Parts: sequence; C-alpha cells; structure tokens
Amino acid sequence: MQSESGKILGFALVMLAGLMGNMIMTLLTYIYASKIHSIRFRFDKDYIRHILWISLPYGIALFLNVIFFKVDIILLSILEPKNIADTSIALYSLPMKIVEVGMMYGTLFLNSMLPLLTEAIKQNSNEKNILAEKAYRILLLFGFGLATYLFTYADEVIHLIANKEYFTNPF
Repeated sequence: MQSESGKILGFALVMLAGLMGNMIMTLLTYIYASKIHSIRFRFDKDYIRHILWISLPYGIALFLNVIFFKVDIILLSILEPKNIADTSIALYSLPMKIVEVGMMYGTLFLNSMLPLLTEAIKQNSNEKNILAEKAYRILLLFGFGLATYLFTYADEVIHLIANKEYFTNPF
C-alpha cells in the first residue's frame, strides 16, 4: 500500500509532467510560428477583452459539455437506492466513456476545420458553404459508421475494454 506522501508526490510529478509538456508545446509553437510571422508579446487590455468576449459562447459550450457528462452520474447516485447506486454507476460509466471519447473525435475534427472556415468567412467566399457541407458529411458518415459498428459489436468492444471483474464481480 502506498503512503500518503507517495500519493502526493505521484500527483505532483504527474502535474509537473503536464506542465513541462505544455511548456515544450508552447516553445515549439512559438519557434515554428515565428518563422511565418514575427511575434511580439505585449499586454493589450482591449484586445484581451475582445477575445474573451467572442470566445465566451465556445467556453460556455465546453463547460456545459463537461457538466452534461457529470450530471447523469450524480442523478444515478441520488435516484438509485443506496445499496445498488455504486453498481449502477460502475456499469453505466464504461459505455459512457466510449461515448465521451467518440464525441472527442468530432470536436477535434471541427477544431481543425475552424481555421479553414474562419479564412473562408474572412474572405467572404462561397467556399465556406462547401467546406461546412463537406465537414458535416464526413462527420455524419463517420458517426453512422461508428454507431453501426458499436451497435453490431457492442459485446466484443466491452470485453476488449473491461477487465474480467467487470462481468463477474457483483461489486
């Protein structure tokens, strides 16, 4: 069994690794971006306020997305009888993680499309409609394909992800 100080050290090291990864990513982004355009660091209160204001809807949507995936667990713990609430939450959590990861791919895809759509809107070209239509077709086809696969092979996917105790241990 691990001591309390060992757990704290482990947590601190994980946080430090994340911080170092972000610092390296920032440095590499700066190096490669400075090859394209000169970058100056300065504080511009009006521009910061503008950026925060226009990004507010996206931030609220991300926040609500996080809340959406946690409310169901809270409701299960409140509405289910205490003797089966933990079992219900455990059985529900594994398939829900598959849904969360699946939704992440759509978000990553749309985030990668954002610069193209922004440039098309900035140029006021008709290409933005074509790009949006193609992006949504790709997402629709991928979503239907993934849903069909998961519906058809749900047992195999769960057996691949879960360990044997998930199926045999009555919690």
